[in-house]
Amino acid sequence: MFQVTLGRVRDRVAFVEGEDSLQLTVDGDAARMVRALTEAQKVLNAIKNESTPEETQKAAMMFAEAIFGNIQAKKLMEFYHNEAICVIEACGKYFSGSLSKKISKAQKI
Repeated sequence: MFQVTLGRVRDRVAFVEGEDSLQLTVDGDAARMVRALTEAQKVLNAIKNESTPEETQKAAMMFAEAIFGNIQAKKLMEFYHNEAICVIEACGKYFSGSLSKKISKAQKI
C-alpha cells in the first residue's frame, strides 16, 4: 500500500495544576514549527531582569503559539492566569520532555 505523510507533528498534552487541567493538541508542520520556535527563542534570550512585563508576555505568547497556535496559546496563558513566566516554563518542559523528539522524528520522514 502506498502511504503519504507530510511529516506533521501531532500530539496531545495536558497541563495540570492541582485540580485544574488543560488539554491542548499539537498539529503542525515540523519545519514551520522549528522556524517559529527559533524566532521565539531569540525573543526569550533577549529577556532580561529589566524587561517589561509586555516584553515577557510577547515572548511567552510567541513560544506558545509556535507550538499550539494562537487560540490554544491564549487558553494556556489564561490557564496560568496571564503569568508569562509560567507559560514559558510549561512550554519549555513540554518541548524538552516530548516535542523535540517528535519534531526530530517528523523531520527524518
